[in-house]
Formats: sequence, structure tokens, C-alpha cells
Amino acid sequence: MAFFDYIGHLCGVVVAAVMVSCGGGSGDPEEYTGPAQKRTSVEMTPISQLNSGEAIRDSHAGLTARSSLMLDARRSGNVAKSLFGDIDPGYLRIVRTADGSFLMIYTSDGYVYTMLSPDLRDWTPQGAVLEKFYYTNFLGERDARWYMNGDALLLSDGTILLSASYRGFHAYAYEEGQKECGIVTVCSTDGGRTWGEPQEIYHGTNWEPMMIQIPSGQIQCYFSESRPWISGGHSGSGMVWSDDNGKTWQPDRLGNPRTVVRQKYIHHDGGLSLYTDQMPAVIRLNNGSYAGIFESAVQETSSYHKISMAWSPELWPELTGDELGPADRANNLYRGSAPSLLQFPSGETVFSYGSTYLYGRIGDETAHNWSDAFKLLKGKGSMGAIELIGSHEMAAIMHDSDKTATAPVGIGVYVLNHDITPSTHAVTVDGRNGDWSCEDEALFVGALSEKQATLRFSKDDGCLYVLAEVSDEEVRAQDFVTVTFGDGTGTGTGGALRISSDCRGSFVYERGDGDWNEAALPKGFALRGAYNATIDDNSDLDEGWLCEFRIPLSALPSGEPLLADFTLHNAAGTESTGWKGIIIN
Repeated sequence: MAFFDYIGHLCGVVVAAVMVSCGGGSGDPEEYTGPAQKRTSVEMTPISQLNSGEAIRDSHAGLTARSSLMLDARRSGNVAKSLFGDIDPGYLRIVRTADGSFLMIYTSDGYVYTMLSPDLRDWTPQGAVLEKFYYTNFLGERDARWYMNGDALLLSDGTILLSASYRGFHAYAYEEGQKECGIVTVCSTDGGRTWGEPQEIYHGTNWEPMMIQIPSGQIQCYFSESRPWISGGHSGSGMVWSDDNGKTWQPDRLGNPRTVVRQKYIHHDGGLSLYTDQMPAVIRLNNGSYAGIFESAVQETSSYHKISMAWSPELWPELTGDELGPADRANNLYRGSAPSLLQFPSGETVFSYGSTYLYGRIGDETAHNWSDAFKLLKGKGSMGAIELIGSHEMAAIMHDSDKTATAPVGIGVYVLNHDITPSTHAVTVDGRNGDWSCEDEALFVGALSEKQATLRFSKDDGCLYVLAEVSDEEVRAQDFVTVTFGDGTGTGTGGALRISSDCRGSFVYERGDGDWNEAALPKGFALRGAYNATIDDNSDLDEGWLCEFRIPLSALPSGEPLLADFTLHNAAGTESTGWKGIIIN
């Protein structure tokens, strides 16, 4: 059936009242399927408030092949140039603070700056945290200390620890200039509003420090071990660490950190040992092992880099002399640079990297197997990063070179869609969402416009309950949602079920076996809807609509696992979560 024919068919459906009762169901004496109720409010639940239940570590281990990321268009966009003034923001990072706000870190011309936002859309500049200054270097020349590569970490006690590389602008190129280069940290105990004094944690030439904190409380700082007097910008990656919440750091050796990851650089010159694997992005996986992604030089004559990966079951072994490692690694996998890596509590890993655009890949719980690449943000820009901002959400940020003059920073919020387990709380099918919980696991669509939808499930011994909420400022009669249940193959065949509903409560109930055909409603089925909108009237702002339905478990497709696909159809286009497992046993 053609798309617009299907809409017309859906809007023309008139469904009679059905007197039902569902064994083990909500206990309602009767249920009514018919026109939705218009209300003054339907109190839509934004996706940012859902999936708030306790996260189970590695709950989706072995299931990540069906996991995906969906852009949240409402919380994504660009930050205006007027907020940056004459500053051209580079090396952008985001961290979520203890109070739920967001801190942006960016670097320009030897300064590290920050901004704060309550919602990733409205930003307030906070000024420079670290400022370039002038001094006399070891050559007796006037030099400038530049701060570069600002990054930040939210510690377990709520403190924000900001790190940055520093260097003498001219001294950097000399081996004797190591003492004029290093890494500093600076901390904030009030969510990034004020900062303490810088603390030097490492002396020596370096680039791109980043930090993690492991469950023991230890803070680990990884960085590129630059040796410019030997190998230009190429190096291995090293680390220093703190066991007292950042007060002191080990090892206390000039230019000699714990080297943890490196491979031979293809070009060899004059018998010197040249290494690569720099700009580390390291995480401690949920299972306690370590994974890292690195930027690797290909050869001396190449102007591009490739992405390499390494893994270790425990803390990285120290590499000494000309030793290379670790043994568990994969070299030069993808063309690109500037990697960033994270893991969701449920197990899915994600990494980003730049290659004209900021790309992302989603992987399994071991960070070994990766999806095809996809663009994280629309504009061009290769120097960016991703950051976990919730149990089911991450943010991507980069310098948008397409909008340098107007809105130079692009930000995208992504929601994790994966297999879900329905809740078991009691639900009354009445077109209201008050008996649903924000702890319910949810699926989300909403990448194309402000029109967004969420889907939640609950179950009892006899029925599956489904709630679809569509948040929409301009509700149209032709908008509708579809929930498709598959038989475990994800093909929509073999007794598959499809239920579509619009804002007025009109719906189509269909069975599929190659073709889709309307089918008789099973005993126990019920559907009710509600909306707060002036349909097809864009002179005001609507709230949206919802539909709630109940279906006997016996009417669902057989086979393991039960799969569901959630699709939102509207004027902006059609978007779907893809097949996700619904774990009802």
C-alpha cells in the first residue's frame, strides 16, 4: 500500500467499541477502542527523563548487534559565534557536571576557556581557566607558555578536574626544553563556575592529555609522548596516575612516564627509534579490562593518519627501551584522526574520529567489533569528541568549519536504542500516562525535527501493554506511529503484527505474511488515545498526543526473540528505531 494511501486508509478507519477482558490483565471491567480524547494537557514525557532506572552493567553483552544511536534533534544544533567573540574555538570537549549542567572546554591561541549550559542549547561564557603568559626560556629568549588540548573529568566526589598540555612555544622543539613543557590540572568544586590554581602533574613534551577515574578512585592521565627533536609530532602514548584524588602524581620522573602503547613508525631515520600511536582515547571497560584508540602515522610522506586500537586485560604493562605493545592490538584500521571513546553502562561502546567529518562507530562490550561509520554531525570538522551524559545518552561536539563565521561549534545529543525488558507495573488502558514510570526502558525516534516519539512497554501474565507518546508542536492529521512486532527474524513475515495509530485514536491492526492485511482484533485487545492540539492549525503550539494499547501475549508472533520496530511518520519524514528485542520471558 502506498504511503499516502496508507495514511488515508488509517484516518478513515472507524473502530467499534469492544468489550474485552484480559486474563491476568489490569483488571478493568471493560475497555474501549475509539476516538481519542482531547485534553488541556497530556503531559508528554521527554526522552531525557526516561530510562532512569538503575543501570545494569553489561546488561546487553552479546546483544549489541541490534543496538543503535538516534540523534535527538531538539537538543542538537550549533552554538552562535557571538558567544565566542573573536575567539576561534578549537579542541572542543563536553563534560556533565554533578548538578546535571554541562561544561564546554575549548582552546584558542594558548588559552583554555569554558562555557556552562543547563541544557546544551543555552550557553554562558565563563572566560579563560588557563591563560598564556610570557617568560624567558632556557635559550635566554622571550618565549610564551601556551596551554593546549584542554579536557575535563567529573570525579566521583563531584569535583571537575581539568587538564591541559603546556609548552614553551619556542623551547618545545629542543630536548633541553622539556622542563618548560608539561601537563597541568586545575579543579572546580562548584560545577565549573570557579577554579583553583594550576598544579603541574608532569614535566616533559607532550600533547593531548585525557583522564579517566577507575572504581578504586585512582585517576589516570594518558597523553602523547611527543619527542619533537627526534620524530616531529609522532610518539607513543604514556600515562601518569594519582591515588589521592589528584593531589600527587606518579611517576615523578622528567619526561619519563609509564609508556603503555606504541608501534614502530614506518619511516626510520639514522638508527633512531621512531614511534607512533598518539592522541590516546582510553577507557576502563565495564568488565575491568582496558581499551584504547589511537591516532597512528602511516608513513613519513603521508599527510593523513589512521586509527589503531589496543586492549589489555589489566592495567597496561609498562613498555621499556625499544619495546612495542601491547600484544593485543589492531593497527591502522580506518583513515582518520583525533579519536574519542566511551562505553554505556549496558555494554555498548562508541568511538568517534575525524576525517573531513566527525564520524562514529558503535561496538560491542569488548570494543573489538564495530559497525559501519556514520556521520555524527552535519557540518565539516574533524577535531571533536564524544562524552557520556547519561545511562542512555551521549553528546558529540566539534568545530563546525561550515559555520565558522556564524555558529562555529556543533553539538549533537544521541539516544541509545537497544533491546528492552518491559516493566511489570500495573497499567490501565485509559489514554493516560500517569501509571507509567520514568524508570521504564524506552525507545526513541526524533532525529529529523522537533517532532519526537517514545515507546514503552509493560507486561503481566497475559498481556503486553504499549505506550507511544508523540511530542509535537504542530500536530497534523496525517501523522501517525507504527509498532511492528516480528517473529525473531526481523523480516516482518511469519505471523508478524503491525499496529498503526494516529492522533485521533484511529488505528489499523494488521497481520503480515509477505503482505500486510487487516485482521480481526483478538479478544483482550484495547486501545485508547489522547491529544492536546489544534490539529492542522499551526497558528499555535501544540503539546502532542499519545496512544496506549494492550494486546494478549498469545496474539504476538512466536519465536525467540520477539522483535519490535517503532516508526514515526510525519511531514518531516519517516524514521524508525529498527528491530529491537522485547524480552518478555
